[in-house]
Formats: sequence, C-alpha cells, structure tokens
Amino acid sequence: MRRARRRVPVARGAAPSGPDVLVLGADDPARDWLCGLLLGFGFVVLQLSDSAEALARSAASHFVAIFVSASAEATDSDSGIDLCRRIRNATLRRGAGETVLVLVADQMQPADRVRADLVGCDDVILKPVTRGSVARLLDARGIALPSDARGT
Repeated sequence: MRRARRRVPVARGAAPSGPDVLVLGADDPARDWLCGLLLGFGFVVLQLSDSAEALARSAASHFVAIFVSASAEATDSDSGIDLCRRIRNATLRRGAGETVLVLVADQMQPADRVRADLVGCDDVILKPVTRGSVARLLDARGIALPSDARGT
C-alpha cells in the first residue's frame, strides 16, 4: 500500500539535473548530518547556510523538499518560522510543482507548531534528526527515496 502511494521525484538511472532537496541551516554538524541522510537516500542535496541565497534558489528552482533548520541560538522560534513563510511565498510565486517545506527545530511549543502550519510548513521535525524520522516524513508526504534500502 505504501509503495502504491509514493511518487518518484527523480527518474532512476538518470543523470541528476540539479538538486532535489535544499537544506538550510547555520548549525553545521546538524545540517551536515541531515544532508548525509538525504544523500544516503539517493537525493541530490544543496546545502546552504545563507538565508538570502536559499530564498533566491527556492524562487528559481524546483525542489521536492526544503528543510529549514531553526537554531537554538536564535532569540526566538519565530526566526525559523518567518524564514519558512518567506520560502513558502517564494515557491508559490514560482508556481511550478509542489515543494514539501519542513521546519527542523530543537523544540517547539504548541503555539509555534500552529504558527508553522499557518505560514505553510508541511511538517516539523525535532532534533536530533534520525534516519527513520526523515524516511517516515518523506514517505508520509508521498516522496519516494531514490535509493530506498527498505525495498522497492
């Protein structure tokens, strides 16, 4: 049943035409870990730490998913939520294809989850990010893993 729901974002065996997934975050170890997981799943990953560049890329290119990491050092959780709002607006203006927008956070209050939902976040994932949590999130959103070790 799960396999029947999934769609394949990248043609198998095709040369990558560009990044499939954008990962934005200032926390290098956490960002690198998430990128490593996504690369292991077979995605082409673009990792950025500059929010202005991420906004420009999300407005110009299609990504099947964008992960925005909210740092614990930020003064409030709104900084990550606000960045998600701006990225969602950029992807909507582009208008081509659907992008799953995921906020990656250290912790979330119930009100933060509601605000994230209202600005267009499709999902929230809490740190520490695990292989299983990322695979479940992508599976639930209908994104097939190009190199799914769980079977085809």
